[in-house]
Amino acid sequence: MNPRSFACVLLVGLLLTASCSDAPEPPPPAEPPNVAHKVCLAISSDGLGDNGYNDMQYAALVAARTRYGFALDVQTLQEGPPDVPASPALPELALRQLLDRNCTVVIAGQGWSMLAAVERLAPSHPQVRFFVVDACPATPLPNVAGSRFHVEEAAFLAGYLAAAVSQSNALGSVGGAAAPAVLDFIQGFEAGAIHRNARCSLHRIFLSEAHPEANPWNSPARAQAVARHLAREHKVDVLFAVAGGSNAGVFRSAAEDGLKAIGVDTDQDHLAKGVILTSVMKRVDVALEEVLGDIMSNTFENKLYSFSLKNGGVGLSPMTYTRASLSTALSEELEDIRRKIIAGDITVPSSQ
Repeated sequence: MNPRSFACVLLVGLLLTASCSDAPEPPPPAEPPNVAHKVCLAISSDGLGDNGYNDMQYAALVAARTRYGFALDVQTLQEGPPDVPASPALPELALRQLLDRNCTVVIAGQGWSMLAAVERLAPSHPQVRFFVVDACPATPLPNVAGSRFHVEEAAFLAGYLAAAVSQSNALGSVGGAAAPAVLDFIQGFEAGAIHRNARCSLHRIFLSEAHPEANPWNSPARAQAVARHLAREHKVDVLFAVAGGSNAGVFRSAAEDGLKAIGVDTDQDHLAKGVILTSVMKRVDVALEEVLGDIMSNTFENKLYSFSLKNGGVGLSPMTYTRASLSTALSEELEDIRRKIIAGDITVPSSQ
């Protein structure tokens, strides 16, 4: 990435209030308010409104604030225009800004890119509790907890489904970058596809490699072009979108070209009804509910929180707009595979 003289950290430091003029009054908190706590979330450069990972974390914190009564602060990393990649130095700069604003809990919302900064900063802020989403320190730190989402398990189901509905026997993945958190999705997806159809042709493109000049997590136009390339050059008819805010471009390509797509992180099915077969859900909301409960009850541990099909931390979306189109036999196959993964009868590969 070429350095830019106008590089900056776009800070969205908002003390957020839970209000909605046409919504009923929220119930009183189930626990006494923890006004001494200030929970701070650092999110990736695609920011809020990504219809995915960032929005799910934010919504979970707003819900938790209703229960626990803590103050909430959110910060987005950004450098230059939205489609320009962020500087590797930004995570530490952003976390320092949050710490300067007296946060007592810091959530590193894009853990794989923020882990090194957390490891550098946590020892000098022993009073702050850090939770790293999707990563864990190599050396344990007393005030840092990590997390591991076994998204490969749910992605295996999605790959099996994609191979079952594909007419061309060609599937494609559009990833933001070849980071472990992304590779887990794609490896699980490809393994599931091969489990269903060993003759499947599998293709993958990472936006960070195809367009290094751009922000891979917020470049929908480039993602659309990449998806169209996969369809035209390799006859791909099901696209797996693992690229944050860039997923919108993949979905647009699928809708315009008569293809199918699969989303990630949250239930993205509504973004292209009937086009998106399902979404591989990484239930960061479940993770944040658990770790915040531990922090507020003073039972926080510097451990690795693990989430899988078994404990509901990952899974497929309800397929609200597509389930009726699946045969009974295929639905039963998917459920049988889900049970076998949970039981350990099927081992799903991962990058971690």
